[in-house]
Amino acid sequence: MYYEYPQVPIVFFDWVIISVSSSSSGPWNNIFFWGDFNPFNNGLIPSIYLTDDIDGDGIYEDDNEPILATDLWPPPPSTYQSGVRIPVSSSFAPYQYVLISAPSGCGDAAEVDTIETYPSVP
Repeated sequence: MYYEYPQVPIVFFDWVIISVSSSSSGPWNNIFFWGDFNPFNNGLIPSIYLTDDIDGDGIYEDDNEPILATDLWPPPPSTYQSGVRIPVSSSFAPYQYVLISAPSGCGDAAEVDTIETYPSVP
């Protein structure tokens, strides 16, 4: 579970890469990549944000893309909804290291509020 910095009622998703590894030196397996324009590695963000241009700038999966907090985790009536559920393939297990990075070309640093692990994605 990855939580972007909350700015309720909108969360502005930064370009960010989240990778896991069983070793601090890698190899690293990307489990989330917001900013590569590939809708298949964005966790469980609702599909409307993966293919439609929500903010009208002609780009989807943009740096600082506005996403409604009500579309993120945890579900309402939670006050701070800014989480993305990210299933991790069992082929990457066991892993104990998480690497957070910003892809080149992003306009600002990725803001990360929290990362949590669950035995299974809620």
